[in-house]
Amino acid sequence: MIRPSSAVVVCALLLGAGAAIAASAPALQCVQQARVDEKTCTTQARDQCAAAFLQAVPPCFGANAPCASGCLTADASCEAGPRARRDSCTQQCNAKARTALKGCRPGAQGCSLAAKLKALKCTQKCARAAVPALQGCTTTLNGCLKGCA
Repeated sequence: MIRPSSAVVVCALLLGAGAAIAASAPALQCVQQARVDEKTCTTQARDQCAAAFLQAVPPCFGANAPCASGCLTADASCEAGPRARRDSCTQQCNAKARTALKGCRPGAQGCSLAAKLKALKCTQKCARAAVPALQGCTTTLNGCLKGCA
């Protein structure tokens, strides 16, 4: 499940990735459109929008669809580590927040707000830490797809 903070990171990566692909080959134009469709997808859950993107890309390459599928598989492997680290970090932030909230007296809004703010800042830090690695994966994906075109 993508958390709101990570959704922002994903959207930023997709926007950056879209700009990185030169829309010269029809296959790359098709990928660009699939990214736009994913970014503007509002009728489904984010994971369904991402799945629709993954299904839309290989047909863009016609006979080279296996090449594009290989790029997507490699990208998923590349992103697995940074996403797992981000998710683990976020879980640790949430666990600390639960502990801090339990220590707040009933009705002590200042205490609970401080704990929630600290948790939010922590999860944002987790998301920011994952960005460089995820951007590297996106750059690699773009190069791979260009090679398929």
